[in-house]
Amino acid sequence: VDVGSRVTDGQILIQLNQSELLAQLRQAAAELLAEQAKLDELKRGTRPEEIAIKEVEVANAKVSLEDARRNLTDKIQDAYTKADDAVRNKTDQLFSGPRGPYPQLNFVIADGQLKAKVETGRKRAEETLILWKSSLDALTPAANLIIYSADAKRNLNEIKTFLDDLVLVINMLSSNTSLTITSIDAYRLDNATARTNINAALNNLSQAEEKLSGSQSSLALAENELALAKSGSTPEEIKTQEARAGQAQAKVELQQAILAKTTLRSPLAGVVTKQDGKLGQTVAINTPVVSVISENNLEIEANVPEIDIGNVQIGNPVLITIDAFPNEEFNGKVAFIDPAETIVDGVVNFQVKVTFDREDTRFKSGLTSNLTIQTLEKPGVLLLPQFAILETEGETTVQKIIKEEIVEIPIKVGIRGRNGMAEVISGLSEGDQVVSGEEKK
Repeated sequence: VDVGSRVTDGQILIQLNQSELLAQLRQAAAELLAEQAKLDELKRGTRPEEIAIKEVEVANAKVSLEDARRNLTDKIQDAYTKADDAVRNKTDQLFSGPRGPYPQLNFVIADGQLKAKVETGRKRAEETLILWKSSLDALTPAANLIIYSADAKRNLNEIKTFLDDLVLVINMLSSNTSLTITSIDAYRLDNATARTNINAALNNLSQAEEKLSGSQSSLALAENELALAKSGSTPEEIKTQEARAGQAQAKVELQQAILAKTTLRSPLAGVVTKQDGKLGQTVAINTPVVSVISENNLEIEANVPEIDIGNVQIGNPVLITIDAFPNEEFNGKVAFIDPAETIVDGVVNFQVKVTFDREDTRFKSGLTSNLTIQTLEKPGVLLLPQFAILETEGETTVQKIIKEEIVEIPIKVGIRGRNGMAEVISGLSEGDQVVSGEEKK
């Protein structure tokens, strides 16, 4: 605003650059929206659509678990098949009576201890296959597959040991009239195939177990998430989010308060009398840059000595004369009394503000005025000039003329006016004659 401009109450007079503060306010407002959205979501609870999704995830996890159980069941059955083929198809050609109680190698080797170990291994392999087959007759996907899988691994490792020992036997063979090199190579190939199949069966069982374990974990997780979605948010979670939203709201209010300090608004409707702020200028702290005076309802500021301030009250009528209008009198009233003292030339005073009873467009700021404050008014009382009153040693008297004689009588005085008159409460009556100060002289 420029000097001489008329402004309204609350109108912006001057404003600092706000670009950075506005950006910070927008950021705080965005954070508040985000935290409030989270709070609303917690209070609302999980939507039916989200619960439906969780239910589908549980159903899919159950299907995957059933697939994993069937897969492990198949791998256990396949492990038996591979073990049966490895023992009864791939190695029986090396034994006579391989499935009987006393299987014997069809040829002699130099290591008798190894020969006995292999023959015993074949016997144990047969017993293992028989017991294994019997247990698999009760195998279903609903059974405890981990136990069946552990049994299968133990049986496979036992047969694997037997096949490893048999490799040593085959490596000792040499061709002769009853055993050709072609036969030895065939034994070696069949044994290698059998060992490969056993290792594959062991690996398949491990992978199937991992798949089953993962499916069980996925199902448990999906069921827990579904239960959590159905249960909704806990009171503690809601209170925590309410606190976060409150913090975000406080940040917004803080930024708004900081931003408000960058704008100087007019406290009243009036006219701008000073404008020292220029665009782009850096203003020193505590330096007035704008002044506004009211066009109407001007106030008079005056200092009342402490000896008189006790009689002054808000609302006291005031007779006002202004030096600029010497032949006129104006009326007003006391509107404010400063509770703190003001030292003027080393003397304690108290500042009062007086308002006019009516507006006058001729009034200007800075005019000099004289005030007469009426602290008390009593109509219809007996008055006596103060110069006729005698006050000695705490006694108040007057000299009354009674039958041409002067008699000193006591009186009681009430309020005293600045016009030299005093109220007589008792001791005199209207029409009595007293000696004036001049007569006493």
